[in-house]
Amino acid sequence: MSLFQSFPKLTLNELKPNLRVGIGSVLLTIGTRILWRQWREWRTEECLKSLRPERLIVISGCDSGLGFAMAYWAARLNYRVIAGCLDMESHGSQILRKEFGQKHVLIVQLDVTKSESLQNLVVQTAAFLQRNSETNLRK
Repeated sequence: MSLFQSFPKLTLNELKPNLRVGIGSVLLTIGTRILWRQWREWRTEECLKSLRPERLIVISGCDSGLGFAMAYWAARLNYRVIAGCLDMESHGSQILRKEFGQKHVLIVQLDVTKSESLQNLVVQTAAFLQRNSETNLRK
């Protein structure tokens, strides 16, 4: 006698209520899991926004790649960002300008290999700090 022969034979009509309960439980579990993840992501972002003081972040290489991703993330968390871009009309600088405007993001043409460009960055940073006096710098 095999293991499956010992189980009672059930018809499809007898299984339907159990299938509905099983499928409903699976869908409820999946839905709860999705809602939990969304809530946890929202809560983490809100905590980061509320816990951080006003700071200024200077990031070079914001045309694309890691520099752009860091500038976008920081601006999204309401940090003040000075984004150094080699090309002022690059795709990354256009996105930052369009999404965050001049209040949170200042886009500066920056070539870190040229001292004139670095001096321009210092001048524009000082002007930005005067316009946004609530921004504090950590010593």
